Parts: sequence; C-alpha cells; structure tokens
Amino acid sequence: MKSLKILLLTLGLTMGQALCQTEDPEYLNPDRFLPSPVAQPKPAPRPVAPRPGVPALPTSPSAPPIAAEVDEPGQQPAHTAAPIAEAVPAELVEQDQTRVAVLCYHNFSQTKPVTDMRIRTSVFRQQMEQIRNAGITVISMDDFLDWKTGSKKLPAECILITIDDGWKGTYTDAYPILREMGFPFTIFIYTDFITGYGDAMSHDMIREMMAHGATVGSHSSKHLYPRVWKKLTQGTPAYAELVQQELGNSANTLRTLFQTPVLTYCYPGGYNTPEMVEKAPSFNYKAAFTVVGKKTTHDSENYLIPRYVIEGGKPYTFQRALNFKQAGGNDTPGSATGSANLPPPPFPVVPAANQVSTVNIPIISADLSSIPGLLPQLANFDMKVSGFGRVPFEFDAQKKLLFWKPDRRIYNSDITVQIQWKTAGGNLPHTARWSFKISPEIPLN
Repeated sequence: MKSLKILLLTLGLTMGQALCQTEDPEYLNPDRFLPSPVAQPKPAPRPVAPRPGVPALPTSPSAPPIAAEVDEPGQQPAHTAAPIAEAVPAELVEQDQTRVAVLCYHNFSQTKPVTDMRIRTSVFRQQMEQIRNAGITVISMDDFLDWKTGSKKLPAECILITIDDGWKGTYTDAYPILREMGFPFTIFIYTDFITGYGDAMSHDMIREMMAHGATVGSHSSKHLYPRVWKKLTQGTPAYAELVQQELGNSANTLRTLFQTPVLTYCYPGGYNTPEMVEKAPSFNYKAAFTVVGKKTTHDSENYLIPRYVIEGGKPYTFQRALNFKQAGGNDTPGSATGSANLPPPPFPVVPAANQVSTVNIPIISADLSSIPGLLPQLANFDMKVSGFGRVPFEFDAQKKLLFWKPDRRIYNSDITVQIQWKTAGGNLPHTARWSFKISPEIPLN
C-alpha cells in the first residue's frame, strides 16, 4: 500500500508539471485573464494618492484587478510598477500661463503586434507612471473646458488624456491602469463602432468607465475618410447633410445612449474643413480636436485644439508631449514649430521672414525660381504651417512659386512655415523654414 501511495504521488507531480508546461496557446494567453464586463466581483485596487488638482476616483467592489504585464506567455513580468510619488499640490497660474499637452491614444494590447494605432500595454503603464512621477497634473475634460472659457485656473503644465474610436482594449488594458493612477480621461467614440462585438467596446463597458473617471466625446458616426468628404462640395445641401450626420447626429446618439452632455468632438484622422469648424458650435460642442502635435494654450482656437498622437512604434512623440521647456510648444518632428527669428531662407518668401503681417489670412509663398534642378511635379513638394500641420499647397510651375492661402483666419501670433522640395539627382528633400508674426492689432472679428 505504501508503494502504491508513492507511485500515485509521483504520477500526480508528473501530470502537474506537464500541465504547467503545456503549449496550448489559449491556456498561456494572458488576454484570457483580463477583466470581463460579466466577471464576478473582485477586490478593489489599492488606494492611490490623487494627482494635484485631480480628485480621487471612487472605488467599487467590481473594479477590475491590476495585473502585472507580461511581454510574452511564460516570461517574467516585463515591468514592475514604480513607487507612487507623494502628491504635491501644484500652484495655479493665470490662464495665459498654462499649457496643456493633449495625448491621443487608440488601442492597447500586451500580446498583439504593435502598430501606429496600437501601443503595448506595459509601455502605456510606463508612460502613465512617468506622468505621475513627474508631478504633471492630469486634468479632466471639464477642467480643460472651464480653463478654455476662462472660468478656471490650472497649473502651468497639464496633461489631458484622450482615447479614440472605442476599441475594447480601452476597457481591458488602459482603463485599469488609468483608474489605478487616478487619472481622468476622455473616450472619443464613433457611434457605428460601439456594438460590443469583436474588438469593439459595449455600451456597458463605456458606462462603467464613465462611473470611474471617463468622459465621452464624439468621433463622428461612421469615421469617414477624407476622400468621402472631398467628393462633395462645401456649401451644398449634400455637404451640410453629411456634417449634420457625422457631427450632429453622433452627438445626439451619445447623449441618448449615455445620458450625458457631449461637449467635445475630434475630427477623424484630424481632417477638418471650414464648414465643420463653423458648424461645430451649433451642435453644442465647446471644443473640437485635431492631430496637430503641439501644446494647447489659452488662445488656441477652440475648434482646432492640437493633440499628440501616441503611436505604438514612435515613443519619442510621448517624450515631446511631456517636454514643457520649449516655448511655443509646437515640437512635433518634421512639422513647422513655433520658433521665432529663424534665419531667413536663401530665396524670397511671403510673409517675409521675421516680419509682422497686417493680414490675418495671408497668402504664404516661397519663390523657388533660383533653385537649380527643381522637379516641378507636385509630389516633390511639401508645406507645413504651425497651427495647421500639412496644408493643401499649390505650385506654379511657370513661376516656380510654392504657395498656400489659408481657408480661415490665423489666430496665433507667431507662425512658422516649413517647406520641402526635391531636385534632380537627389533622393532626399531639401528643407527651409522661416517664421513671421501676425499683428496683434488686427481685430479678432
């Protein structure tokens, strides 16, 4: 009998080891341990000191647990949470002294491939910890809107977190981390995507997040590509109907579904037109967001708010967003920045470099007739303007003039232009930049 017991014990140990070493991908997949909207109640996460200016989020018995992130099945955790820094109240400053870095995320996963629109969950945790340990105040959308309208003061350096589309990874991966950190955030949703099927969030997931620090904004109804908009002519009934559908109806749908004010909109892909910008207030939006990477200031146009798009394979964008030392704040690589007194280009430009323009919708141009070997095809040129990003420029091949006329007035006082062109025999483009100012004496209306 004793020998039989020893034999059974040995067999049990062997079977246990085999189970632990199984190659079954479903067994080893960490995603199956992520919280589910129908999961049984779990203990609430440990209390976290709130960030300066951000109230602590309420706890709930159904709060999802915060699990250690694992790079690949069977490996040790790739990252251990950093110790929580003691909260230090941040000094409030006058509205025009505050700058806000608005972060834009899309999807999250610890196991699926990293893409421009999907970031590794462990990297997202590290970024949130970096914000927390740097002592930068994370504000809610309500804080942001109150500051923009002049009814609230904020610290000099603030972060606003936004997440686009409505991917399920927002709920399973990002939300537990944001809740643990005590960070409010905004979900920009396009309503046709919120089905609960596949990779899309359900209504209940969104409602749970709203109960714990999330604000809902519109990201349109169908997330149309620019080519769809460009098939229609602005100012026509068909164009107005599409604006109503994408900007207006989407907000109404969200208000009905979630019984909440919908005060913000973000343009899909950042694509916007003067008619969208003009009509946004009529849909009760207080602000609309682009994808131009720069800091938001109190005088930033309310319906063209810039955001830093944090892509999975480009971590340096996040670091630039957290850099508040550079004046002007437009620090996206390859775009026109808010630098003043740049050396003028070696050819005529309008408005002239380092000069003050008395026109608030100036034609911006560069005379490239002195450039030898210039390739006249439009694809060989590029133009970016601070506050607008890449612009729809034109090129006069006869005069060799690269130019663009803004379709709306310029509100920023400091403007930087960056142009690029290619010449025969060279693969890399040439670059020139110059800055000019808009006269502060020009009436706003």
